Amino acid sequence: MATDDGSFGYDQSLELCKSEDQYLASLVEKEDFKWFENRGQELRKLTKSKDIYARIDGVRYTTCRSNPKTADCRSPKGYLYVTDNVYYPQKVWYNISLSGSSWKLTYTTSSLCPSNYNTYVTYADGRQNCVIILWSNMTVGGYQNVSDTTCKQFGGTLPTLNFPIDVDVFTYLANLFRNNFAASEFYIRIDGVRTKSCQSNPNSTACLTPEGFTFTDPNFLNSFQQYDWVTNAGAKKESDDNCLVLVYPNTTKFMQVDVRSCTTKGTLQSLGMLCAKPAFT
Repeated sequence: MATDDGSFGYDQSLELCKSEDQYLASLVEKEDFKWFENRGQELRKLTKSKDIYARIDGVRYTTCRSNPKTADCRSPKGYLYVTDNVYYPQKVWYNISLSGSSWKLTYTTSSLCPSNYNTYVTYADGRQNCVIILWSNMTVGGYQNVSDTTCKQFGGTLPTLNFPIDVDVFTYLANLFRNNFAASEFYIRIDGVRTKSCQSNPNSTACLTPEGFTFTDPNFLNSFQQYDWVTNAGAKKESDDNCLVLVYPNTTKFMQVDVRSCTTKGTLQSLGMLCAKPAFT
């Protein structure tokens, strides 16, 4: 893919990087140019016979091409998306500036998710959410308000079900960690508490909609379209059955939603909880 004189054009370099399952990290060390693949394994060494340059990403903005020496144009900035981290991909935010005749590079890093989160979800619109499941090793469950506070301590909120992938991932995590729970049947707390006005008449038309509940998840789409109910949003057996939960084990493809105790009333207990937070926050 090199040009006639043996060099690589920018577009050619991009295509080469896209088509090869490798990355280039080049440097000039003493009088040698080194070609690296797969995290620094040296493949071959070329003796430098003349000045050479290595292609990296970065194309000058059109507005800077006619006057590249303005302050903004002399300070390239952006981020690299690094995927070979131990836990999660990272963004490396960089700022390159020229001071006199010297270049200065500063950078900060941001992980997609904290290392104590279990996984992350990528949505069709490009947004990403980090997800963690927490459980009790006792047979008595946790209160809804305690679960809400715990999620905040993890930097997140109890999640809602906006897309099919949400309940898919939640079901996957429940099955993955099922042996850590103290019972084989239980509830998992998610976001949603029935409003006071609907607690006395939960089956009224308005109370069967999202308007009948309060939510803390800022990303909730205000729709129950992805909620597969055991009965419906008006379910209520115990006096404080006012909190949304996922029911485990799932008897359908994914866990279903029910309205159960906000405390510890009832035979089955809320032994688990889910927390979610936007990626890179």
